Amino acid sequence: SDVYKRQVSTQSTWGLSKSFMVVLFSELADADSLLRRVVEGCYMMSSVMFIFSLAGLKQPETSRRGVFFGIMGMIIAIVSTTFLPEFHNEFTKLAVAMIPGACIGTIMACMVNMLEVPQMIASLHSFVGIAATLVGFSNYFLLRSAPSSVLRDIETYVGIFIGIVTFAGSVIAAMKLAGIGGESFGGAVILFGNLRHVLNATAAFGAIVAGIFFCMDDSQVWGLIVNVILGTFLGFHMVIAVGAADMPVIISMLNSYSGWATAASGFLLNNNLLVITGAVVGSSGAILSYIMCTAMNRSFANVLLSGFGTQVAEQGPAKEIKKIASNMINVDEVYKMVDKASNIIIVPGYGMASAKAQIEVGKIAINLAKRGKKVRFCIHPVAGRMPGHMNILLAEARVPIKMMYELNHINPEFKSADLVFLIGANDTANPEALNKASPIYGMAVCNVWEAKNVIVLKRNRQGVGFAGIDNPMFDYENTRMFLGNARENCANLLQLIEGRGKYEAPEVKLQIEHVEEKKDTFDEEKKEDLSKHKQIIIIGVPKEIMKGEKRIALIPKTIIKLRKLGFGIKVEKGAGMAAGIYDQEFEEAGAEVVEPDKIWSQSQIVIKIKEPTLHPVLNVHEAKLADGLMLLVCNIDPSR
Repeated sequence: SDVYKRQVSTQSTWGLSKSFMVVLFSELADADSLLRRVVEGCYMMSSVMFIFSLAGLKQPETSRRGVFFGIMGMIIAIVSTTFLPEFHNEFTKLAVAMIPGACIGTIMACMVNMLEVPQMIASLHSFVGIAATLVGFSNYFLLRSAPSSVLRDIETYVGIFIGIVTFAGSVIAAMKLAGIGGESFGGAVILFGNLRHVLNATAAFGAIVAGIFFCMDDSQVWGLIVNVILGTFLGFHMVIAVGAADMPVIISMLNSYSGWATAASGFLLNNNLLVITGAVVGSSGAILSYIMCTAMNRSFANVLLSGFGTQVAEQGPAKEIKKIASNMINVDEVYKMVDKASNIIIVPGYGMASAKAQIEVGKIAINLAKRGKKVRFCIHPVAGRMPGHMNILLAEARVPIKMMYELNHINPEFKSADLVFLIGANDTANPEALNKASPIYGMAVCNVWEAKNVIVLKRNRQGVGFAGIDNPMFDYENTRMFLGNARENCANLLQLIEGRGKYEAPEVKLQIEHVEEKKDTFDEEKKEDLSKHKQIIIIGVPKEIMKGEKRIALIPKTIIKLRKLGFGIKVEKGAGMAAGIYDQEFEEAGAEVVEPDKIWSQSQIVIKIKEPTLHPVLNVHEAKLADGLMLLVCNIDPSR
C-alpha cells in the first residue's frame, strides 16, 4: 500500500508540474497578454497608493506622507502605461504631451501663494473635466466604424456630459475666487430671476432626451454637440448663481465631479486604474460636500439652487441687542488684555486670509505659548474659500498642528476661555444661528461670545459676512472692536509682545518712579554739550531697507555714549521712523542726520542690522558701497 501511495503521489506531482509548465510557456508565448497582466498589477498598486494618499491627507500630521504616496502612485501609473502593447513605444508623443504639462504645473506651483490655492485647485478641476470630454470624443471617433454598442454609447455620452459640466463649472468657480469680474461677479449672480430653476431643469431634460436619441443611433453626432452645449450651460449657470459663502462646498463638489469624470474615462478606455481612482475621488468629494453642508445646516440641493437668504426660516421672536456707542480699542489696550489672559482661543476667518495676516497671527500665538499661556486655534469647517484653507495658511505661518482644533472639539472650551481673538470672521461666529428668525438658523458656529472677553479684528464695523446679515455679537458687553487692517494691527501687537514697542506697563509706584528717574537722567545726558568731544571715527547708520525690518542699528541713548567715547555718528534721514524714532531725537543725541549717499561716502564704519542688499535710492548694492569703508558691521546669513 505504501508503494501504491508513493506512485500516486509521484504521478500527481508530475501532473501538476506539467500543467504549470504548460501554462507558463503558453503565457510566455503570448507576450502581449503577459505584459498586460503586469501592467494591470501595477495599476492595482497605483490604486492602493492613491487610497493611502487620501488616508494620509486626512490628518495634518500625515499629510506629507499622503502627498508622497500620491506622487509614487502617479509615477507607477505613468511608467507602467508605457509597457502596454498599444503604446507602440511612442515616447516622442508622450514627451510632447508631458513636458509642457509638467512645465505649466511647476510654474503654477511656484508662483501661487497660499491665498490663491482655492482658485488654482478650481482651475485644475477644469483640466480634468476637459480631459474627460476629449477622451469621450476621441473614443467615439476611433470606434465609430466598430459595431454599435448601447453600453459604449451610454459611457461616451455620460462621460462627455460630466466632463463638460465639470469644466464649465470649474472655470466659473476659478474666476469667482480670483476676483475676475469684480465684487458683483464674486457673489451670487442670478441671471434669469425665478426662471433659473426652470431653465436648469429644461437643460437637464434636454440632455437626457438628446442622450436617448444618440444611443438609438450613434451615427448622429448632433446628439453629442447638444450634450456639450447643454452641459456647458448647466455648469456655468449653476455655479455662477452660488455666492462666495458656499464656495467651499462648490470646490469639494467640483472635486467630486472630476472624480466621476475620471471614472467615466476609465470605462471608455477599459482602464481599471482610472475607474478605481475616479470612484475614490468622486465619493470622497461627495462625502466632504455633505459634511460641509451639514455644518451649514443646509442641503446640497439648496447650495446649488439658491444662496444665503433664500431659505424660509421659522418665524420667531428676534433677539434685541443693546447697541454700545463705542467699544473700539487700540493696540495698547489689546496688549493689556492679552497680558492678563492665560487661556486664549484664536478664531481665524477669510478676512485673515485676504489681509495676509497669517504670519503675524502665527508669531503672536507662538510667542504667547512660550510665555506659558494656553493658546489654541478654532478651525470652522467652512472658514475660507475651500476645505482646509485656514489649516494651510496657519501651516505656512509655522503654527504647530497641535494648536489647531476642529469646531466640534473646541466649541465647549469657549466658556472657560479668558480671551478670544476673532480675526476676519463673521458668519462662522454669529449668534444669529441660534435665532429661528435668521436665515442662518441651525448653522454650526463658534460660540465665541461665551468667553470672558472677545476681541474682534475687522476692517470696519459696518462690514457684514457672506450671508449678508449683521453680527449682533459686535455689540455685546464682553466684545471689543480692534478695527483696521488685520495685518498691520497684528504686527503692532506683535511688537508689543516681543518687547519692541513703546508700551510700558508698570505695576507699582516704585517702578514708575524708577522709569521717570531714568528718563530724567537721559534728558540730562541730551542737554550735555557733546560738541566738545572730538570725532575720531565716523560711524554711519543707514536705514534698513529689507522688507519687514523696522529696527535701527543705533538708538539715541547708545549714540550719546558713543559720542562721549569720541565717535561721530551720521544717521540716514528717516532711518528711525519705522521704529518710532524721529530725526530730531537723533540730532538731540548728537548725531548728524544726512542723505543716504553721505552715509557710505563719509563714514569709516557702517552699522546695520540686515545683510547688504541693493539700495533702492542709490541703485547700487550695499556690498559695493562698503568697499571704501574701514569696517561694515551687519548680520550675514551663511546660507546666502
